[in-house]
Amino acid sequence: MSGFLINLATLRAGKSRVEVDASAASVGLPEREWSDPVRAELSLDRSGEQVTVRGDIHGTARLECVRCLRSFDLPVDVAVLVHADRTGTSRRGEQEALERDDYMRFHDGRQLDLGEDVREALLLELPISPRCREDCQGLCPVCGADRNERACACATTSRA
Repeated sequence: MSGFLINLATLRAGKSRVEVDASAASVGLPEREWSDPVRAELSLDRSGEQVTVRGDIHGTARLECVRCLRSFDLPVDVAVLVHADRTGTSRRGEQEALERDDYMRFHDGRQLDLGEDVREALLLELPISPRCREDCQGLCPVCGADRNERACACATTSRA
């Protein structure tokens, strides 16, 4: 069960705002890499059994720079959009096809779990090649010195 569980029984019709703080582990993220809580400001719009969730998710990922191998914290902010309908309002085959859609979910009428959507949105926002800073010089391929701290005496030209 995630920390992003919306209780639909207490959600009134129309628009509502919800702020959620949950641990990274509660949405399936490793706490070693996501030590700060995951926060979200969500706007919920309920119309009958249909619920639309829009909002912003904030987290901090602990990454390793691909150039200098230092650990650094990267703030991650991402928008989320989810449409949910009650299970059983359409045929089973249609439901399965709609669930494969990036934005459509189904709920049981009591709760809507957004944990997987939050986890996926945060992970997809991470860079493939994280860098501690844009101008990171990295490590010297010859002696291994951190070029951000000092210049090394190794030759900078490669042999042909």
